[in-house]
Amino acid sequence: MDITPCTETMSSSCLHELIIFRYILAESISDFRSAALIGGLKYPLACVGCGILYNLGALLYMAGYKDTKLNVKVARLKKGGPIQFLSHLVVLGIATKTCISLL
Repeated sequence: MDITPCTETMSSSCLHELIIFRYILAESISDFRSAALIGGLKYPLACVGCGILYNLGALLYMAGYKDTKLNVKVARLKKGGPIQFLSHLVVLGIATKTCISLL
């Protein structure tokens, strides 16, 4: 996996990748962070593990956009992007279980 930073003279494709990466993180990071804080009260190690997988999945999802050999819709999922969504669902489940146990 080659994730290289953009050079000082940003090309349009590099700028496009940066905008997409920030959008992917920004659209779900607040939900993930809130759920991880709640779930971390009872299951801190599970939430840390899911946080690592979430960030790894976001990077792999971004790497799918860089792959010009495949269609973008397919490449971002084949590269490992679903890891991000799976870890998000696990953290939401942990947060729900924690909330129910605190009632």
